[in-house]
Amino acid sequence: MVLLALTLAFDASAGNTDSYLLSNSAALTGGAVAATTRDGGAVWYNPAGLGGTKRNLLDLSGSAFVLRFRDMPGALQTILPNSTHTQDLSSNDFLSVPTSLVFIRHLSDSVTGGLGIYVPEQDDFKIEETLAVPNFSPDSGRTVNYEQRILIESKIVETDIVTAVGWQVAPTFRLGFGLNVIYAAANAFSQGLIHVSDSTDVPEGVSLQSQVLEASAHAKALGGQATLALQWEFAPTWHLGLIARSPSLHFTTWGEASGFDIFAAVPPDKQESELAAFFNVLDLKDNGVRVVRPARFNLALGKTFGKAYVAVEGDIQLALDDDEDDIHRKLTWNVRAGGKVHISDRLVLGGGVFTDNSAEHEPEELSDRRIDYYGASLGVELRHPHTVRGREDQLPLIFATTIAVRYALGVGQFGGLRLNLSGEEDEETGTNFVNDAIFHEVGLHIGSAIYF
Repeated sequence: MVLLALTLAFDASAGNTDSYLLSNSAALTGGAVAATTRDGGAVWYNPAGLGGTKRNLLDLSGSAFVLRFRDMPGALQTILPNSTHTQDLSSNDFLSVPTSLVFIRHLSDSVTGGLGIYVPEQDDFKIEETLAVPNFSPDSGRTVNYEQRILIESKIVETDIVTAVGWQVAPTFRLGFGLNVIYAAANAFSQGLIHVSDSTDVPEGVSLQSQVLEASAHAKALGGQATLALQWEFAPTWHLGLIARSPSLHFTTWGEASGFDIFAAVPPDKQESELAAFFNVLDLKDNGVRVVRPARFNLALGKTFGKAYVAVEGDIQLALDDDEDDIHRKLTWNVRAGGKVHISDRLVLGGGVFTDNSAEHEPEELSDRRIDYYGASLGVELRHPHTVRGREDQLPLIFATTIAVRYALGVGQFGGLRLNLSGEEDEETGTNFVNDAIFHEVGLHIGSAIYF
């Protein structure tokens, strides 16, 4: 029987560009905040909005609790001499993500600065599947047991420390600048196992063939990104936002990748056993500057209605093709629309819809994904104003709590693997294919803020 030749790899992309909503206002409105934001979200979404902030703010945008259901039907197909086996793969994960912590300081009548720590990307992905086929006959005169196991898991997290400043150039016009320091870490482990034993021999079986392939990698990177932005009330109650983000760069990368392949075989006559082992270790250290994400541009339009506003925005991310670093991202667009209304001084309601399209090309290997998400969010903000004794002539101290839910439907494709172990001479052992997929994400955002 021809044994498995399997290349184990991992996809270091956790999700799409906007996997999380990174401020209280964004959680309320599906991310449609760039035209009007002046809270902690301005540091990330539009630093020009800081210029219109007249108060200090500590924004504990807190945590996102996310359930991800990723089912890949028929992703693994195994063809044996007398049978074909199709297996579904899935990765169902619960994540608790501390999305942001932001401090905003009013520096002068026209300038406000902000410092934020954000987690725009975090994911755990794991698929594991076994196959056991007892007592089948690959050829005449022999009965064997076949066992197979595949495990692929990866973890990735990106943390951005963002410094931003907003300048109120005129009562209706603001400019902003932001600088991100990016720290990213990824870990992956993959394993493939095949074991064939003779079921006609002793009860434990005599091993005929075994092969184990294993690969692991851990890598970290330090990089940066810059943002230029503006907000403009070009007419009464009308708001325009424009944001330009530079490509995301990695200045240095370090880590290690390793793998091994062990093969053992005993022929039916139990003579001349075969054993082979291959090991490889790769140093991932690289101090060269690399572009890992292309430039991105965002245009937003909002309108206020008394104590309510609605907004719509779209963004485009350019394509990126780097054969040397094997980074290939296609031109991608996204849209968001949402709004919120102040029911009273203590209650704000909000909702929005959004897309989060993938920049990946068609999947090529097992566990590769290209998924476009379409979702909605709905939430409430509870405000508790308190007048400080002795400072009755100043604005009250406000404690705010935001609770929002988010659902996203993912539609796209995943990579599957077909193992042909039938022994046919003209058939390749391992071939990849692409199947359609539907994923689901459910998230809960809990955040708090203090205006002082």
